Amino acid sequence: MSDCSEIIKVILTHNKFLVLSHAHPDGDSIGSQLAFASVLRELGKDVLVANQDPIPDKYLFLSGVDGVMTTIPPDYTCDVLAILDTASLKRLGSLAGQLPVKDVVMINIDHHVSNDRFGHIMLVRPERSSTSEIVFELIKAMDIPLTPERAEQLYTGIVTDTGSFRHPNTTFDSFITGASLVKSGADPSRVASALYSANSVSRMRLLGLVLSSIDVVRDVCCLTLTREMVQLSGASMDESEDFVDFPLSLKGVRVGLLFREEGDGQIRISFRSKEEMDVDEIARVFGGGGHESAAGCVIRGELEDVKKAVVREVFKKLEEGKEQSTRS
Repeated sequence: MSDCSEIIKVILTHNKFLVLSHAHPDGDSIGSQLAFASVLRELGKDVLVANQDPIPDKYLFLSGVDGVMTTIPPDYTCDVLAILDTASLKRLGSLAGQLPVKDVVMINIDHHVSNDRFGHIMLVRPERSSTSEIVFELIKAMDIPLTPERAEQLYTGIVTDTGSFRHPNTTFDSFITGASLVKSGADPSRVASALYSANSVSRMRLLGLVLSSIDVVRDVCCLTLTREMVQLSGASMDESEDFVDFPLSLKGVRVGLLFREEGDGQIRISFRSKEEMDVDEIARVFGGGGHESAAGCVIRGELEDVKKAVVREVFKKLEEGKEQSTRS
C-alpha cells in the first residue's frame, strides 16, 4: 500500500527504530534517512541509523551524519525496521545479514520503479523524484515542523537525485518541494558549495584518469574506473559517485556507462540515459535496477568481459527502440 497514514500509525505506536538504506550511500539515501530519523527522535523514539558504507565526505556538512553507523550491534533488537531508498533487501549489502527479524514491523519507503515491494508496509512512489520528496510528504502529513536542518537534508536528497533539477525525473512537484524546503531554511548556496565546489585534489586526479578511458561507439559512451586508478590518484572509490554523469554531456550520446572495478571480482555498473531510453530494463537483465534514466547493477567477472556483455545489451535495447519507432 502507498498511504502515509499506515506508516504514521506505526511510528506513533512503536518505540525502537532501526533506519537503514542502500550500500554506497548517496545524497538521497543519506538525506532521507537523516530527516526521517530526526522526526522519530523528536517524537521521543529510540533510533539507530546505519549503512554498510561510511558517509562520503561531501555529505559531512549535513546535521546528524556523525551518528550514522556502519554495523548493527550484535543481538540488537527493535520494534520497527525502516528501509529507505532501497529497491531490494540485497542492496543493503552486508547489513542484509544483520537484520533483526523477530517481531519486527518492516517499512519500505522508496521511489525506485524496480522496488521489490518488500516489507509489511510500503510507501513506494516511482513518480516522485527521490525518496527525500516522499519523506517530505510524510513529515507534512504528520504536521511536524520542517526545521532548517531537516529542510537541508531533504533538499540535498532532491538536488542530488535530480542532478540539480536537470534529470528527467524532475517534476513540477520537485520544484514546489524544493521551494518549500528553501522557505523552511535550506540554503541552496551552502548545499551547492558542499556538493560541487569542495573537490579534493585526489578526486580531480581520479576524474582525469577516468575521463582518459573514454570510449564512444555511436551513441553510447563508456568510462572505466579501475582499482589501479584509485591507488594512483590517492582518492577513495566513493569520490566517483557522479562520474557517470559526464558521458551524457557529449553531443549525440544517449547512454552513459561507468564500469567500476571493485573487490572480489565484482564490477559495479552505473547507467545514465536520455531521450526516453530505459536503462532500468537493461540493469534488470543483470540483476540490478533503478529508474528509466538512471540505474545500476553489479556483475562478477573480468572487466573486459563484463563491459562487452553490458554494451551488447545496450545496443540490443537501442535497436529494439529503433524498430518500435519505425513500426509506429
